[in-house]
Amino acid sequence: MLMEQVGRCGWFFCLSLFEAAGIQDWTDDGKTALCLRCGVDSVLPYLPVHTLDRTLPTEMHIQFFS
Repeated sequence: MLMEQVGRCGWFFCLSLFEAAGIQDWTDDGKTALCLRCGVDSVLPYLPVHTLDRTLPTEMHIQFFS
């Protein structure tokens, strides 16, 4: 599973950043992580193809939730 292979992840609903190891709740038969803070499934894993800071999650929040 991808989330088990990444160190950090972020959510583009509440813009939180967490260590992937801290994820406790899942949906879609364990395929989709739920945020530790807001419970929404809008997760972004940290991957070498993008920097996981507040920029990308903020842009995605505007696109999908505004």
